[in-house]
Amino acid sequence: MLLPWISLILLGVLLWTAEHHAGILLLALLSGIWIAAESPNIKRPAPGLDLAFVSVFAIVMALQIGWSIYCVRADVYGSYDPGKETAMWMQAHPKARVAAFHFQAVSIQPWFSRSPFFNVPTSWWQSSSNVEVDSIHQTILDSHPDRVVFGMESPGYGQIRDQWLPLNIILPDEERTLAHDAIVKDLHDHGYLETHRFCGTRFARFSSAYRNCNIIFEPTH
Repeated sequence: MLLPWISLILLGVLLWTAEHHAGILLLALLSGIWIAAESPNIKRPAPGLDLAFVSVFAIVMALQIGWSIYCVRADVYGSYDPGKETAMWMQAHPKARVAAFHFQAVSIQPWFSRSPFFNVPTSWWQSSSNVEVDSIHQTILDSHPDRVVFGMESPGYGQIRDQWLPLNIILPDEERTLAHDAIVKDLHDHGYLETHRFCGTRFARFSSAYRNCNIIFEPTH
């Protein structure tokens, strides 16, 4: 039972991971413990070890329940993702040719009967190098879209990354991160400026893991 716990702890310290990666690991861990506990050949651990395991597990459960209460409350009173709000605004202010960059814009898609973006022909974001729209953004911008939706993700305060060892360099300032994006630079070079911004918070722990924004760029002319 201890082997998977120790292995995952070491991997969690040394390797990159994110909130949506960790959930399935917890389920796999619980499944492994359940299978081991139900095995007819397993020897019952010493009472002290058994009590320690149950105590630690109870603390983990209590922490998870606390996080869940916070996230449910934040979801009720806050905005998890800006997709719906952005889609409603786009429907109220339609444009003929709208382009999208970065996969965060995919959450806008469900609110339309078909893709609202001419450079994304499907109603979902295709994660393939053959159709990667971000890599050909200059060609798309040269065609002068009427509007551009730029999906952006910036770190929050409740990340699970780099808790003990700072292995990844994460810029906390979203504006500084935004200014260094090649697509944003080319948008400015093509005469596009930000006109609207719709944001949501990806809840995690007792805080947020990320802030997701759909930024609307429109030509100044």
